[in-house]
Amino acid sequence: HLETCHRNMIRRWVLSLHKIIQFCEDKQIQLILVTTPTWHSYYEHLDKHQLDQLLSTAKELDNNHENVFYFNFLKDDRFNDNDFKDGDHLSEDGAEKFTKILKDSIKHKLDIEL
Repeated sequence: HLETCHRNMIRRWVLSLHKIIQFCEDKQIQLILVTTPTWHSYYEHLDKHQLDQLLSTAKELDNNHENVFYFNFLKDDRFNDNDFKDGDHLSEDGAEKFTKILKDSIKHKLDIEL
């Protein structure tokens, strides 16, 4: 039963995301999807099946839509213990560091000035 509920939730999430993507396409808006960094003790305990579905869906959307760009920082090794407040929340310093990294990544991938 739980697996069926999970599949239905993912289907609804993807359907909603497709509606957002279509809206953005109609308005010529670029959509940026981001998986933020987490500490290894957090991502090591994530449900592998759910994580694989999330990552594959995000990559698929990036590949199949010209206006969608996906950035995955989940296991980014540029972040250390001082960058996290806890397993899945950045500290103030970590947030500032992440903002700079994300900004540079967007500028590079989209070839725009921010």
